[in-house]
Amino acid sequence: MAEETQHIYYEDKADASSLNGKENMEEFIKKDQLIYDLIYHRYNLARERTNTIDGKASDLIKFVGLLLTLQSGVTVIFIRENFKMNNNYLYLFIIFLIGVIFLTSSVIFGLKAYQIRTWSLVPEPMRLVNEYAKKNYPRRIILQRIGLASATAIEKSETINADKVLFVKYGLYFLLFGIIFNVIFIMSILIIYMWGN
Repeated sequence: MAEETQHIYYEDKADASSLNGKENMEEFIKKDQLIYDLIYHRYNLARERTNTIDGKASDLIKFVGLLLTLQSGVTVIFIRENFKMNNNYLYLFIIFLIGVIFLTSSVIFGLKAYQIRTWSLVPEPMRLVNEYAKKNYPRRIILQRIGLASATAIEKSETINADKVLFVKYGLYFLLFGIIFNVIFIMSILIIYMWGN
């Protein structure tokens, strides 16, 4: 996408007369400003999407942490009250362990989605000062170059966001399996307890 944009639109040395004899420089600047505004808006949307995905990853981690805490508490109480070594309790231990593995995997995927990634900040303040302001580039050229840098940053952020979404999805799948095994574990405890009484 960025390469197409670069070839079609971003031509630093083009002047108003070579692109279209009917348009004047002011119209070119308005068009450049419009394109820049659209790219800037899209860049902000990509950043908002990242914040939303990070929020979901954070919520996933919190929820799974709560489930692990509850599961551990129930298990400790149950073992303290009813510890007997037989096949039923071995079966319960295996179910408990599988549930913990799934929930721990869910936390790992949530943390992987939430991990810090490097972002391209566009425009780079020092580059604006050193390259554009000191060299006295016209506004049109600055808009074009910043627009191209923003388009590249958007593509990079979309790739990062796609990875984050994938990790959150895997985390949710493992959470679902962990909940299923927790329900089986709790139901098994209740059945064994009722059967024993």
